[in-house]
Amino acid sequence: MNKFSIKAVERLSGIKAHTIRVWEQRYGLLQPDRRVSNHRIYSNDDLKSLLKVVYLYNLGHKISSLAVLKTDEINDLIQAKKSTEKWDDFSVVLLIEAVLDLNEVAFDRVLYELEKKHDFESIMIHFLFPLLKRIGVMWVTDRVLPGQEHFASNIIIRKVLEATDRLEQSQLQRPGNVLLFAPKEEHHEISLLFMRYLLKKNGYHTVYLGADTSLETVELFFQKHKPTHIYVHFIANLQEESPEVYLTRLREMFPRVYLVANGYILQNSLLTIEGLRILNNEEDLLDFGYNIFNHTD
Repeated sequence: MNKFSIKAVERLSGIKAHTIRVWEQRYGLLQPDRRVSNHRIYSNDDLKSLLKVVYLYNLGHKISSLAVLKTDEINDLIQAKKSTEKWDDFSVVLLIEAVLDLNEVAFDRVLYELEKKHDFESIMIHFLFPLLKRIGVMWVTDRVLPGQEHFASNIIIRKVLEATDRLEQSQLQRPGNVLLFAPKEEHHEISLLFMRYLLKKNGYHTVYLGADTSLETVELFFQKHKPTHIYVHFIANLQEESPEVYLTRLREMFPRVYLVANGYILQNSLLTIEGLRILNNEEDLLDFGYNIFNHTD
């Protein structure tokens, strides 16, 4: 069973730590373990209960009313909301619950229900990426949930690969050849694989070098092929040099190629490298996937 600090619970639930403490003290909402130290320690069940309460709270229910309900009553109340427009919001909660329990059947069941109403791009943008942000980024920063993060990532990677394999060959073969990779020590590749899916869907040729790729490998590829774009993805920046230094070096090595970068540590970056485009959010991701020559210098 996982044990969570209040900081971790804050990140996963979206509720500030101060508010969680108030809910506990005023309404007895949770009973975290404080036997080992004076710090609050939360269990899987604590976290799952809080996520369900937060969902109902965001729908307008009062915490004072929710705090006195039993688990079965909370679940019944949630099921009563299944036909409402807000039910999709609860899908991320169900996905987190499946990840915490390492329950692949439950995870696939949620995706199956989502696939009835949404296309694959919408599922990635509105459900799976938010899930990864709440779990994966937290794991990178303070090493919480490594097993669950890997569990979720492996399922999502499989789904992206399956969706890519289902794509028929586009009748529209657009000009452009995109080389996709992540630098050495960068092992997260879901965004890379999703971008490859988008590009293939929209008629662009790609070469996928994958995660943990050395510049020597990239240079070897350039000796045989002439890509129009380099797409590089960062998450944790585990290299010795900064992203700015790395991207500047890429620009110097391949000055005639459009350089596109994406990743958590680059969001809202003020880098001003000539010929570099940074994708700051999911809208930018889709924009590039649909037209690689948009907003290039």
